Amino acid sequence: MPVSTQTRSAILWKTAEVLGQRLGWFIIGMVLARLVAPADFGLFTLMMVFNLLAVTFVDSGFNSALIQKQDITYTDECSVFWFNMLAGTLVALLMVAASPWIASFFGHEVLKPLTWLMAANLWIHAWTSVPSALLSKQLNFKVQMQAGLIATFSAGALSIYLAWIGWGVWALAAQLFATTAIRAVLLWTLYRWRPARRFSLARMREMFSFGSYIFFSGLLGVFSSQLHAVLIGRYYDAAVLGYFNRATSTRQLLQSVMTTVYNSVAFPLFSRFADDRERLRENMQRSTVAMMAINLPVMMGLLVTADDLIPTLFGEQWTPSVPYMQVLCLAGMIWPMQISPLNMLKALGHSKLMFRLGLVRHSVMIVTVLVTAQISILAIAWGLVAVSVTAFLINAHYSGRMLNYGALKQLRDVLPYILLSAAMAMMVMLAGAAMSDLATGWRALTQVLAGSVFYLGAMHMLKMDASSYAKDLLRLR
Repeated sequence: MPVSTQTRSAILWKTAEVLGQRLGWFIIGMVLARLVAPADFGLFTLMMVFNLLAVTFVDSGFNSALIQKQDITYTDECSVFWFNMLAGTLVALLMVAASPWIASFFGHEVLKPLTWLMAANLWIHAWTSVPSALLSKQLNFKVQMQAGLIATFSAGALSIYLAWIGWGVWALAAQLFATTAIRAVLLWTLYRWRPARRFSLARMREMFSFGSYIFFSGLLGVFSSQLHAVLIGRYYDAAVLGYFNRATSTRQLLQSVMTTVYNSVAFPLFSRFADDRERLRENMQRSTVAMMAINLPVMMGLLVTADDLIPTLFGEQWTPSVPYMQVLCLAGMIWPMQISPLNMLKALGHSKLMFRLGLVRHSVMIVTVLVTAQISILAIAWGLVAVSVTAFLINAHYSGRMLNYGALKQLRDVLPYILLSAAMAMMVMLAGAAMSDLATGWRALTQVLAGSVFYLGAMHMLKMDASSYAKDLLRLR
């Protein structure tokens, strides 16, 4: 299959998978938000912190090495699989052993059995790690889409039923466990790869030279990004953590779709053209502009409609999430400009440099969260805004040095979309003020529709480049 055709097919299937899953989770989450208390969502968020850390240990960077290296053999694949299984077993046992301490640290006894369930979830995840990496390397996202969507909606139906009969936090934990288990069964059924009894320590060492930096960078990233959850859960209240996490998850809905699709396609694709710097620069520029053209109006729109949107979607009990989401939207405005340089470095094989950058970036995050957590929850959100700007400047420095596409050039390219998004936000605010007599839900819906029509219409009239950039990226021009 020609590369351009394969890429278009890959993006189509990956977009269908991620968009379907994220929308499914969001819709299911809207229902669960009305059935499960904010405090239970906070407890579940604490469990997800340990689950994310454990998954990073299991993957250990070898999955990225499988994707990045072009001379991978079947022995390499089997070696990584058996290593992941061993790591998954050991880390799961460690989680079980640590469960009494986790429950005592946060002051919630229910966290002990919840940790046991997360340990079982981790062990099942280890079975899918290598098949998922191989499917991504082949740009074969159709199988992942089928497995992911079936697992998402099946587990969602189960969790809604359990929440309806009063299971609380256990309904949320059951959703995660069922999603992982169903997806694992489907992946092994739909994808015919099977491991043999092969293991090469020499090849593992060779892959570890690349994967180790990805592993430590990922581990530090999870720790820094989840530190605020640990501090809020420990020193504030589980309900407050639930409010903060609701704001974060709502703000990240579209961004998680764009990030997952972009990373899944760009990394294996850019790895093929790592020797063509001009082509890599051009694709990075166009993809950054295209993503910012979508991200900016969404973030500004969420910011100005949050007062109406949050109660409409999740219920009045979630109103305390509004100020957190408004500030976090500011932090999320330049997110696409942070991840593009990282995909470039990863594709070029600069895993050591990525680790060093991650060390600096995550150290800033950790210090910022530790300081702001002493002030207030809202201060943590403002600290994340500062971290977002710092991360952009750090990453843009290296895209400027390697591809001559630094911060100023990136900002120049996206400036028209910043101005247009600001104009849209102003129009939406004025429209909301003019419709103050409408019910909250109808006012929010009208504002979203008006903002969308204004932004898309202005882009069309001004003949802005974002849509053509997206088309050119698909053609790999």
